[in-house]
Amino acid sequence: MTRTALLLSGVGRYADPWHPFAPTSEVIAAVAESRGFAVTIADDVDAAVAALEHGALPELLIANLGKPVDGMPSPAAPAGLERALAEVPLLAVHAAANSFPDSDAWAAAVGARWIDGVSWHPDYGPVRVSATAAGRGLGLADFDTVDERYHALRPAAERSVLLEVDAEGGGTEPVAWLVEGAPRRAYSALGHDAAAYDAEPVRELVGRLVEWVTA
Repeated sequence: MTRTALLLSGVGRYADPWHPFAPTSEVIAAVAESRGFAVTIADDVDAAVAALEHGALPELLIANLGKPVDGMPSPAAPAGLERALAEVPLLAVHAAANSFPDSDAWAAAVGARWIDGVSWHPDYGPVRVSATAAGRGLGLADFDTVDERYHALRPAAERSVLLEVDAEGGGTEPVAWLVEGAPRRAYSALGHDAAAYDAEPVRELVGRLVEWVTA
C-alpha cells in the first residue's frame, strides 16, 4: 500500500543562493518513492506547514530547505509544525539544520542546529565518509563522495551517530544520525547539490533513513 510523504523544499523565502533545492528534492523524492511513498513536494512551505494543524497528516515528513531569507518569524504557523513533529516521522537533510529558527521543537527533532557564526563548513570537495558501529548495523559502509562537511552544529537531542567525516583541525564530525523516540527522526548533513547524490551510497543512505524512521 502506498504511503504519503510531504517534502518541504527550499522555495520562496526558504530558498537561498547556495543550495539548488529543486533538483536535490527531486532526487530525495525519487528515493522515497522507491520505498513505497507518494511524495508531494510543497510549493509554499508556510502554507503546507499551516495545513498540518488540522486534518490528515502525511505518514512521512521530509525537510530539504533553508533558513528564511527575510528574517521574518519561521514557521509562520507554529501549531502545524508542532503537531507534525509530535506525530509524523521526520527525515531532515543538509540545510534543514538551519530551518525554522524560531522552533526549539524543530532543533530537537533534527537533533542539532546550525548556529550562525559558530557552525561552518570547509570548501565543497572530496569527502571520505566513515560508518560507525551503529551505521554498519543499519547496513551502511565507508564511502567517498563530493560534498560539504558541516562542522560545529549544536546538538539539541540525544543522537545515534551513523556516519562521520574528518574535521578540520583533527577529530571527526557526525554527518548522519538517528533520533530515537516516537515518532522517529533522522538527519543527514550530506546532499549539498545534485552532484552529491551522484554517489550511490548517499542515495542509499536516504533510503535507509526513510525505512528506519517509518518502520
